Amino acid sequence: PTRAVAAYKKVLNLKPEWSSISERLAQLYVELGQMANAKLQYRALADQKLRAGEYEKATEIFQRLCSLDPNCCETQHLYAQQLERGGRIEEACDAYLQSAKLLLGKGQLDAAQTVAEKILTLKPRSQTFLKAFFPVLGQTSLVNRGLEYLGTLPLDHDLELEVIVGELLADGQHLEAARHHVIKVIGRNPQIHPLGIRLLQKLIEARNMAGCLELVEAMFEPVIQVRQEAMFGLMLEGLLDLEPGNVRVLKIMTTLLIRSNDREKLAPSLKRLVCAQLQQGQAAEAQDTLNKLVIHDQSSMYLDSLKILNQAMNKGQPQRLSATCQRLAAVIEHGSTQSFGGVALGVTDLDLSAL
Repeated sequence: PTRAVAAYKKVLNLKPEWSSISERLAQLYVELGQMANAKLQYRALADQKLRAGEYEKATEIFQRLCSLDPNCCETQHLYAQQLERGGRIEEACDAYLQSAKLLLGKGQLDAAQTVAEKILTLKPRSQTFLKAFFPVLGQTSLVNRGLEYLGTLPLDHDLELEVIVGELLADGQHLEAARHHVIKVIGRNPQIHPLGIRLLQKLIEARNMAGCLELVEAMFEPVIQVRQEAMFGLMLEGLLDLEPGNVRVLKIMTTLLIRSNDREKLAPSLKRLVCAQLQQGQAAEAQDTLNKLVIHDQSSMYLDSLKILNQAMNKGQPQRLSATCQRLAAVIEHGSTQSFGGVALGVTDLDLSAL
């Protein structure tokens, strides 16, 4: 073999254009285990084929080079370029992706981002490819651009892809993008709800009430579909720890309890809701909630309170109505009609004109 190598090299010195001899020499280096020499010889052969316009042959050679040294970023990138030049876009995307992974593995983030950007320009459409691509994209600053591109594709509602994208966003520095993603997809894919719950926990920790409210409203129906009312209820309690009097959260909580037929927790939840509504002067909404309390709780306090509120609303005097709301809120919160000087708050006992 050693003499054969010398003979091939001698021929190539005389006839460097004889590519068949160059290829045979590269193969011989492989057989001898001289991988560094084999790579150099194949690279020279590939360059020769490119100069001659034999692009398909050059692509085959770059593929061999990748097989010889699968961890070489440069070779992988050159192979991808040849595939792209030949119009083999899906294969080119795969090769570029492998190049990006190698670059990330070596800590070359900027170079990996350049490759990821190149992939986006090729507009890959395979859902299988996108599932592999987005975890790489998540290590660059191109996540939002990737999401925008994803939104342009007429993809099937692939649960695995949507979970991959959501997990990527939730685990990184993209909580807002993750929130928008879950809001967008959870209606058609309720099975993504564990990601929504985990994201909601992070938003609660960040005390992002506005983001939480939008998310819980989007998650409400899907959570009921998959029978995860209990876990969702715990998340709502977490929100109420942040803002005990948040009417929107209390409404969602009471609606959840009604839909799940949880009679034991419903009356206390309605009580919390009506107190918050009264304290915030939402008389009409409080009237509706008191109607529900009269139905779900046998306490005469709620019926008396409803009658008092109705009378105050019919008076058409905003200041008196506001004062009545505040007093009723205090009475209901204390849970007793004996809250003021030991005097019962019966309808006949309360002089609204005195308020």
